[in-house]
Amino acid sequence: MNPLKPISIALVLIIFCPLIVDAGWFSNPENFEECVLEKMKGQDKSMRIYAIRACRKLFPQEEELTYFHTQNIEISWSYVSSSSVELTIEKNESSYRISKCIASFSIKKCDETQSNEDYIFTETFLFKDGKQKSRLKIKKANQYNCMGKMSIWGFLKQ
Repeated sequence: MNPLKPISIALVLIIFCPLIVDAGWFSNPENFEECVLEKMKGQDKSMRIYAIRACRKLFPQEEELTYFHTQNIEISWSYVSSSSVELTIEKNESSYRISKCIASFSIKKCDETQSNEDYIFTETFLFKDGKQKSRLKIKKANQYNCMGKMSIWGFLKQ
């Protein structure tokens, strides 16, 4: 066997592989938008929702959940100490993995009439790595009697 043959094959690969990759033959989308555009090439507009769903699985995006999505989610709160509050995901039958909850707290009891001004403290609780609990240190946590005005965020489950 000619000893130069493996070297010449390697040189051909080194020279032409970048051209093949640059031509887009082996390219993968680098972000959500590119993914949707790639999946929609040659497709009817009615297929857009399927392209978006497929790309959300490849490129998960955190989104604020609407009332429709949060109907099957229950989050409770409790004091851990006089300076710490814990939120617990009691139920999540939605198609989202909860990543955070922005909650507001009031000094008034929940059964009392509340207005927006009564919720004097707002904090973001993060649910990392699929955990069901999130705890924060909050000064004088035991002064709060009601949690309300929640905004729940999550990622579409894989």
